[in-house]
Amino acid sequence: MLEKIVCKEFPNLYALPFLQDCSMGSYNHLWKLEITGCPKLPMPLMPHTSTLTDVTVDTRRTGRMVYVNHNLYLTRYNRALAWHNMADKVESITFKAGSTVPWIILQSLTSFKKLVIEGDSSKQSLASLSYLTSLTNLRIQDCKNFKVGGFNLLMASNLKDLAVHNIIEYYPRFVAADLLSELAVEITRSKKLLPPTAGALLQLVRLNVDSISAVLVAPVCRLLAATLKELVITCDREVENLTKDEEKALQLLTSLQELSFWRCHRLRSFPQGLHGLPSLRKLQAITCRRIRSLPKKGIPTSLRELSINDCSRKLHNQAKKLNQRNLSVSA
Repeated sequence: MLEKIVCKEFPNLYALPFLQDCSMGSYNHLWKLEITGCPKLPMPLMPHTSTLTDVTVDTRRTGRMVYVNHNLYLTRYNRALAWHNMADKVESITFKAGSTVPWIILQSLTSFKKLVIEGDSSKQSLASLSYLTSLTNLRIQDCKNFKVGGFNLLMASNLKDLAVHNIIEYYPRFVAADLLSELAVEITRSKKLLPPTAGALLQLVRLNVDSISAVLVAPVCRLLAATLKELVITCDREVENLTKDEEKALQLLTSLQELSFWRCHRLRSFPQGLHGLPSLRKLQAITCRRIRSLPKKGIPTSLRELSINDCSRKLHNQAKKLNQRNLSVSA
């Protein structure tokens, strides 16, 4: 019984029988299909049978499609897909480099939990995401024209992991700020209509944004206080030192266990109030070369892991000299 077919670099290949007739018994057990570098080969919509669970199709003309372990990855992919063969299976979808996003179809995927949109320069908006209420993980990266307009609170109600950041240097940094501000306004408005016994409207556990000033504002931190365990600041290129209001807002995150700064090139210091975070267990700085020292008031006694990577020599040396019980230092 044929289970795997791999076809690579046949530029003049025009036909393969199993792509034309899937009813033949020989292909009922086919679960892996890989076709790359066969530009003249006509292909049906993929995955063309429901038995296929590992598919790779890659051509310069149509882009790249990978479907494996219930995850779908599309890079510059401009063909339609056989969604009916994945509807109850696919859990995660990644759209890269302008791959076509079929918003209406996504609503019908019963196991769909994670969505990644990366490197899309088209004018997308949260309105397109509003009805994807099953999402628990959403990442929007390097989408310079992404707009917050049309936000629907139902879309955010099940989110556990949210990442909104632009790594490319000249891309705008207002997307995360607009999104978190909109979240705060909508949730505050909704709470006024609910009884006091109603549960939290936001369940975020992990947040990754490209702006310190977007997240460290009191209205946002109050919403995140009960559930947020990990905060990552990625490529903030504006903030040098936290303001007094930002320091106060950080203290509201009493459930925070991990705090990371990654490629924050202008940041000169860690938050000075870190010692006041009662649950913080991990502190990390990666490629933040202007940070010269740890906070003057020290680090919290709850801290168990300190990781300093590609920062100033002074900070590396100070971290290595720390002598705190139950603290693992990597510097």
